[in-house]
Amino acid sequence: MKASSWTLIHKARNSSMGNIRWVFENTLRAWNEMRRAQQELMRRQEKQIHQGLETNRNVVEVKEVVLKTEEGIVEIGEGINSIKDLFDMQCRRYEIGRAQDERRHQDQLTAVRREISTLMVEREHLRSCTPAPGPSMITHIPPAPVTEWYINPQELWRLLNISSLDIEDMQFIEERRERFPSKDRARAEQVVRTHQFNNWIIAPTSTKLLVHSDFGGTQYVSPLSLFCSTLSQHLQRKENFISLVFFCGRHVEKRDGASFGGTAMVKSLIAQLLLCQQHLDTRHIHYEVSLNEVQSGDLNALCSFFICLLRRLPKAVTVFCLIDGIGYYERDETRAGMLQALECVLRATFDKSVPAVVKVLATSVSSTHKVRGYFHKDEILSMVAMARGGGAPSGQRLERHLSGGINHMGHQEHT
Repeated sequence: MKASSWTLIHKARNSSMGNIRWVFENTLRAWNEMRRAQQELMRRQEKQIHQGLETNRNVVEVKEVVLKTEEGIVEIGEGINSIKDLFDMQCRRYEIGRAQDERRHQDQLTAVRREISTLMVEREHLRSCTPAPGPSMITHIPPAPVTEWYINPQELWRLLNISSLDIEDMQFIEERRERFPSKDRARAEQVVRTHQFNNWIIAPTSTKLLVHSDFGGTQYVSPLSLFCSTLSQHLQRKENFISLVFFCGRHVEKRDGASFGGTAMVKSLIAQLLLCQQHLDTRHIHYEVSLNEVQSGDLNALCSFFICLLRRLPKAVTVFCLIDGIGYYERDETRAGMLQALECVLRATFDKSVPAVVKVLATSVSSTHKVRGYFHKDEILSMVAMARGGGAPSGQRLERHLSGGINHMGHQEHT
């Protein structure tokens, strides 16, 4: 009995050890599986984290590409604007060159006509020196016509002995367009939005306007000079409009025997008027003004000559006189002549003997002292009070504003 009991006890003990070993092995196996599962989960999490970091890097790269694309679009837009400005400048140069060619052709034509006139005078002189014909010939020779001495606009222009200052000056200013800061050019273009300028340009009667800017400096040409050049070229393309322009800053001192100051101003305005009105009736004008004094550059005679020419214009014509940089002539050596010339030009705005509408625009880079006395308070536009906008200059926008004002003026004239 004892032996069998011991055997049973021994078997039970072995069976218990086996169970414990089985449990231990299963537990160890389960723990290993859990560890492997945990490691797999950790690898997946690391992979997801890595993928998230990669996605963030991709997002950053996409943002950088978008920013670079936007910068490229801005650069392309600026490039397009630059091309447009360059195209506009080339168009203006072409127009100026064409005007120079036309004037050169007219000069040649005038020279030929003058030569013909000289030959005709010599022929008449020879006829007058020829002995009288015999009685048998009298019935066969018609009486010589009575001719009156006459000088046409082309010959009057040659009498002035002045070059085409307006074309030369506008070309000089256009070539320096990009040297003016864009913000200053944009401010100058804002003048067309003011009520003073709109009242000046659309009024159906003669008017005057003085513009004071704050550009300053001693460069003698300013963004306002560019504005006047653009305005003059725009007006020249309109029917029944005559645009006369003078840039004082380009003629502040005597050089190479050329005129300056008030004399240069009036001579240039007269020359432009004669060249654009070549069919003007200038008969008997030598009875109204001394052409010898005009040729010698006498300012009194030149002012009288200018008014005489304006009186010969038809009523349907509108004359624009643009005087840029007039403040430069308030210095001692040019003040007296400038004021006399200004009085002459402004006289045309109220002279009842001038049938045409005359509009005078004077500009200065700073506030004037003597000139402002010739304008009423509501006829003075100060750019200092204008808002300083951050827009960019636009020649096309300026052209649209000018066209709108001029069309409105034409509508008022018809109504």
